[in-house]
Amino acid sequence: MKLVKLIGKVGLSVSPLVGLALLAMTLSPKDSTYPFDVKNFGAVCDGKTDDTGAIEKTYAAAAAAMATQGGAGVVYFPPSSGYCVASSLKIPSMDYSHGWLVSLFDNGLYANTIHPGNWNAFIGRTSNFAGLGGSFVWAPNAEWQQPKGASGPLVDVAGIEPLYFEGINMASQSSTDPAVKVHNSPRGEGTVFLTFKRCVIGSYSQYAMDVLGAFTLNISETSTGRIKLAMGATTIRDSFVHSIYMYNPGSSTEGNLEVENVLSENLNNEDFLTVDTTGGPVSDITIRRIGLADRIGKAYVLKHINHTSTNWVVNADIEMIPDGNFGDGMIDPTSAPDLISLHCVGQGCQYVLSQAKAALYDFMGYAPKGGLTIYGSQYLNPPFNVIQRTR
Repeated sequence: MKLVKLIGKVGLSVSPLVGLALLAMTLSPKDSTYPFDVKNFGAVCDGKTDDTGAIEKTYAAAAAAMATQGGAGVVYFPPSSGYCVASSLKIPSMDYSHGWLVSLFDNGLYANTIHPGNWNAFIGRTSNFAGLGGSFVWAPNAEWQQPKGASGPLVDVAGIEPLYFEGINMASQSSTDPAVKVHNSPRGEGTVFLTFKRCVIGSYSQYAMDVLGAFTLNISETSTGRIKLAMGATTIRDSFVHSIYMYNPGSSTEGNLEVENVLSENLNNEDFLTVDTTGGPVSDITIRRIGLADRIGKAYVLKHINHTSTNWVVNADIEMIPDGNFGDGMIDPTSAPDLISLHCVGQGCQYVLSQAKAALYDFMGYAPKGGLTIYGSQYLNPPFNVIQRTR
């Protein structure tokens, strides 16, 4: 504390934020190995006491320190007798000149809603799961838990870029709101470069994630429930995903979804990916190596909905789905007629025409030992018929 005492002796004037930063940087080693430990700023973290004010002070001090070239280190949530508790948290935004404001969790967090800022990163290492661990936990993580009766999403992302989550178990107990909601800022700005790695995302409501007004979403090694998706350039790899509903909310174009090496379980008379073009076009869908396991009733890989007089064609690429993992088939036969342009390689492709010919605009399929099949509907110009060639 020598620096703080010196400032008092010489009568220097410092702003409250700079004062907090200086205080954190002069803590003795016995206080914490992390200067921006929330307990050093008054957090109790016993699972009962409201730590909102102390956590906000910690972030304010860290944000002030980020303005210096040396940076701030991490905002640290240490192990304790209970979770840290907050009502609502708004994390300060950084920019390109400041760098990443990183939060490290070795404890859980009870919170109603967390509002991340620009250039925020949240990394979880360990915590108790407080009874809501979720399924298919890919790696060590720390839990953020929304209490019962809370309203609104647990994580509210409004026009942020970039934003990174790793090892965070987001457990919402809301029956009406998703665990993660992504939407435009009040100024109409979308979210760009959003990453979830080795996370768990779950909610008691219909959707675990509701993503609108964003570009470049990356999900990997993550377990999540249903995803409602209206954004461009989305990649989901090496994950568990219950199902995806992708739609156009009225923009000029939506699409560019890539799903690879993904497991889905317990589909209950629902399809893995539903594409809804009622509001406008959705195109460029790629699905590789997925598995539909333990389904209840009928379940298909892809369904197209179009409740409009405009005939939007969905371009889809389905590749290398192992035998027995594509549910009742690649295409739901109840899809909008003549509006799926499908390229299919692998097991199951040989059944597409017999199951869902009415849904296809055109089709090219190649199944192992099944030969090449090409089909064009009456709406192609010029139309052509089914051609089958075998060795």
